[in-house]
Amino acid sequence: MADLGSTTIYGDLTINSSIGGAVRVAYCSADAPHSTTMNVYLDTDGTGESVSCNFMINDNGSYLDEATPRLYDGDEIIVMKIGGSWYCTTMFAQTTDSGSALMPKIVYIPDQALADATKEDFTHANWNVQAAIIKAVKVVTTSTDWDLLISCHNDQSSGMFSTVKIGQGLSGNQVILLDLPYIDDEGLYEMHMQFDDNGGSAGATVDIYGVEGTE
Repeated sequence: MADLGSTTIYGDLTINSSIGGAVRVAYCSADAPHSTTMNVYLDTDGTGESVSCNFMINDNGSYLDEATPRLYDGDEIIVMKIGGSWYCTTMFAQTTDSGSALMPKIVYIPDQALADATKEDFTHANWNVQAAIIKAVKVVTTSTDWDLLISCHNDQSSGMFSTVKIGQGLSGNQVILLDLPYIDDEGLYEMHMQFDDNGGSAGATVDIYGVEGTE
């Protein structure tokens, strides 16, 4: 994590708290409750704006005090505003009676080609979900200055966050680490991506990894 004035960078996800963006840093106002919602403070622990935040847990019958990672008062999280409601970007896992986590379903799309400045729609037998938490995107390219965008809809303007830039001004091969909620707004189990070579016309090959989410 790097701080640049009011702008905070987590990996390649840029958050500017001064402009009230849809993605913000937040702080837990209490230890994990027996609920899937909790009030959190935006930007500053204890004094920031208090908002109700929704948390996604792999098993719909579980609550935050039964899930991992376990949250405590003052813990820093990343939240995203979707359709007027706040959501934590971390996918939580139900724990067993012994306290160990149940393994979430891993989903992935391997070895997909992206041409320069062209939006591509990916699907794969090992993805096959409408909702997921994107954990990592591996990019192989010869470009020395590139951006990577993800969209929730084929039109690049609809859906929970329309289009978000997850990599900007990067060079060469990279692994982008994320905790990004994703829902294919068309219900086709697709992933929509665009690679832009800012200094030429190189393309890229990507592998996408995540865990299954719930709507």
